[in-house]
Amino acid sequence: MGTAALPFIRDSYAKEQGLPEEPYIHWPLAIHQIVPDFHLPVQDKDSGGAVERRLGSFVALDVSKVQQETLSWLDNYLARHSESKA
Repeated sequence: MGTAALPFIRDSYAKEQGLPEEPYIHWPLAIHQIVPDFHLPVQDKDSGGAVERRLGSFVALDVSKVQQETLSWLDNYLARHSESKA
């Protein structure tokens, strides 16, 4: 399906609340497989970034920030690519 799946992924991800039966945290992994340039900001502890580094190499995820950052990235990506097709 490729990039044609991104609007569906965006809409589905925006509606999810992180319930165990939902793919919730797996959407960013799927997006990265479709668009390898996709990445979330990685910042230091207490920075407010979606993914925060803690205790050296340990990486902790803030699930709600991951969702916010992913949706923002998708919105920007889809807007840029719909303009280029117009």
